[in-house]
Amino acid sequence: MNTVDERCWPEFDLVIRQLPNGLEIRQGERAYIARDWRLTGEVVAVIETALAHGLTCLIRNEHPRENMLLPSTKGADYIGFSRKRNERWVFVLDYYSCLNRKKGTPRTLPFQLTFYITFKADLEKHGIPMTAMGAANGRGVLVAVEHLGAAIDTCLPNYGLTGSYTGPRGGETTIDGFVYEGNLQTRMLRYWSGCRFGRMLEVIDQEVAFNGNRLDILASDQESGHLVIIELKHPKAEPSAVAQLGRYLEEFRFTPHGNGRPLLGAIVAETIPDSTRQAARSAPWPISLFQARWTSDGVDLSPVLDGWPGNARATRKTIRRRVANADESRIFDK
Repeated sequence: MNTVDERCWPEFDLVIRQLPNGLEIRQGERAYIARDWRLTGEVVAVIETALAHGLTCLIRNEHPRENMLLPSTKGADYIGFSRKRNERWVFVLDYYSCLNRKKGTPRTLPFQLTFYITFKADLEKHGIPMTAMGAANGRGVLVAVEHLGAAIDTCLPNYGLTGSYTGPRGGETTIDGFVYEGNLQTRMLRYWSGCRFGRMLEVIDQEVAFNGNRLDILASDQESGHLVIIELKHPKAEPSAVAQLGRYLEEFRFTPHGNGRPLLGAIVAETIPDSTRQAARSAPWPISLFQARWTSDGVDLSPVLDGWPGNARATRKTIRRRVANADESRIFDK
């Protein structure tokens, strides 16, 4: 295992320099410290593989965050790779890449990389060996270093999507896409009149608290008058989101906000797998599913499952007839 003090890639305006507490990653006018990393041949090999496959950006907008960039010595535990500053990271050298994870010890021999969870389906489809990380460990899948080049190429079709990291809820970002759930919510509300919902629904409120829960968006169908509870997930809606929204539909109707009005549910996410669609089809509640795509002028919402009676245009009389024999704890008996 050999280490060097500095490596430069002038064609990418990239310089990486060894410091006592880690690597200084400098690209253009921005830099940060990747804590505890060492500039070994193995680390350099990962970097050069990424560069050769088009991931030439190591410092993105908001990743690392501004308070992690030099002159702050806070730094980050990872080295991330993307095509451009305004795109999300595709994979990172991080805490899970080396066998020695103890904080403050040198990270020298990476044997696996963390790819963002959105790429899991692509990696599976093309037979790239991987290990899914538990939800408590982060949103990613682990790929062995020997498969790095093939994994990058496999993910190419989805490079236009954006990723996620923990951040404040709401607000716009300088990344072209939904960076976290709150960003999706903010962008939907900001461009509401131009999206599919804007032609159907009127926003009543957001972040509505009830019974210890909190609704992302509460709206009203402009034609039928039904209340619509919109639950947002990022980047993917798991089947558990259907159960969560169903519980909201059961309870909210009997709150002062609900006031006994008929309710519809909607789940919005960038990715909605087949398991979630099946859960919504089988659910005893009227839930429609929409996949969200970031656009330069707002949010494109594509319906992937229509679970609303009469496409949410049934009259109050029809709705009452449909639920007349239903169990009180269920909103609709489909």
